[in-house]
Amino acid sequence: MSLNLFTRMVLLAGVSLGIGCGASSISHSSKKPVSDDAASESVALIQPRETLNLTLLGGYDHGGVAGAEISALDAVSKRLLTVNGVSNAIDIQDLSRPDQPRFVKSVSVDDLGRPTSVVAKHGIIAVSIAAKDKQVTGQVLFLTADGEILKKLEVGYEPDMLTISPDGRWLLTANEAEPLPDYSFDPEGSISMIDLSLGVDGVSQSDVTNVGFQQFNAQRAALDSSIRISGPNATVSQDLEPEYIAVSVDSKTAWITCQENNAVAILDLDRREVTKLAGLGFKDHSQPGNGFDASDKDGGICIGNWPTKGMYQPDGIAAFQIEGQTYLITANEGEHRGYEGFNEQVRVADLQLDPKVFLDAKKLQKSENLGRLKTTNAFGDHNGDGLHEEIYSYGTRSFTIWSADVQKVFDSGDQFDRLTAEQHPALFNSDHEASELDGRSDSKGCEPESVTTGVINGRTYAFVALERISGIAVYDVTNPAEPVFETYFNNRTQDRHGGDLGPEGVLFVTAEASPTGRPLLIVSYEVSGTTRFFDLQSTESAAERTLSAAETESR
Repeated sequence: MSLNLFTRMVLLAGVSLGIGCGASSISHSSKKPVSDDAASESVALIQPRETLNLTLLGGYDHGGVAGAEISALDAVSKRLLTVNGVSNAIDIQDLSRPDQPRFVKSVSVDDLGRPTSVVAKHGIIAVSIAAKDKQVTGQVLFLTADGEILKKLEVGYEPDMLTISPDGRWLLTANEAEPLPDYSFDPEGSISMIDLSLGVDGVSQSDVTNVGFQQFNAQRAALDSSIRISGPNATVSQDLEPEYIAVSVDSKTAWITCQENNAVAILDLDRREVTKLAGLGFKDHSQPGNGFDASDKDGGICIGNWPTKGMYQPDGIAAFQIEGQTYLITANEGEHRGYEGFNEQVRVADLQLDPKVFLDAKKLQKSENLGRLKTTNAFGDHNGDGLHEEIYSYGTRSFTIWSADVQKVFDSGDQFDRLTAEQHPALFNSDHEASELDGRSDSKGCEPESVTTGVINGRTYAFVALERISGIAVYDVTNPAEPVFETYFNNRTQDRHGGDLGPEGVLFVTAEASPTGRPLLIVSYEVSGTTRFFDLQSTESAAERTLSAAETESR
């Protein structure tokens, strides 16, 4: 019997691997005890549709941890530019033949700072640079396809990601602006908008607008309660840390994840103003279908429901359009603040739980239950009596689809836990630097890191990178309210440092922009320092697409 077949039988039966474990017998005053039935329901198998083939064409090894972080393809020159964090450089490859990529050169930017992101669009190539000194603002460099620096512009503090709007007018950077370790300097987060109306030749520093969040300082008390403002003595504008940007098809709106803050900012590009700060709420992990494995000391794979609130805290975000409506999709990685001057992270075992709320607190805090789960001491004590009425966890181990006004449309629940338990049981919740079963269960699990979308044969697909286990999950999101699991792939091996590890960036390339004339997926694996190029081909016939569309319409 194959290991995969054995695992499928075990997951269906809910035995041997400890499915549900201690979760089903833990009581919480505001919830019904989680039943064995609920735990069993949460591990029903996810059947892949598999009408999209991913074929590995080729790849390149950039040389060690952080060797490949984010990549961008210039469609004109067929050059791939990759952020190399090992050498603080931009590696350039000729991707005319993805099955035989040719290294061209490496352009060092070490004298300027640390490269964080790269984009190539409308014939424009740009790189964001974070200064090595956090008290110095960052830069955007404009390059040729050969790596020649054409121009440098100053932007906000610590630009972490950049993108170009679909119409080519705006280059946007998310300026994370993290504090110094002792919080002696805590800059304001911002989004820099560079007006490219006159092209690279005509753009100058006067075309840069830094959009901040100062207007929310006086509104702190009125902010959604799920928006986390936690830095010591920080204003709202200091505490917000923009991470990733998505832009609407009409280039009028941008959505920016503020990961540590559990929020998304909405930017009006015409007004050059953040018009809304949307809290993302919390995911109730006590509900069926929202389970997860909470401990690295429970003896194996234990997917169950727990009385915790998951903070979405997305890293990557993408925007896509279905029948004229804009939707957002987020990869809910999660992140804590851990500095010399402020460290919120503790384990549940270290919290003083309110016994009136958590009726089985001592049992709950055992290592094999919730005791090992990493949580926060900055939130959860709502009345200031030193007792926590709620337990929060970082990230939700899922992807979520939201409406344009940031209302939840769909969440994948515990599908990633179930999927990875079935596909790679020996690597379940492993770290990307060590193949240790269950090693990350106490800390964000598989860790959804980034996401992109693309249209193939009239269907919209989402590609979600699971950073720690090093897999890519593919979903058909043509019906945003009911995504369909398409396929999953993982190139790591059982070895400690084997295969492709730690996907950081996923890039969809349309057939029109692809050197092969077919859609491509380019994945940058940060820990193994590799880039990989996948051919994407739909195997669904026109008749099947028509039937499926009719089924979707009838729902």
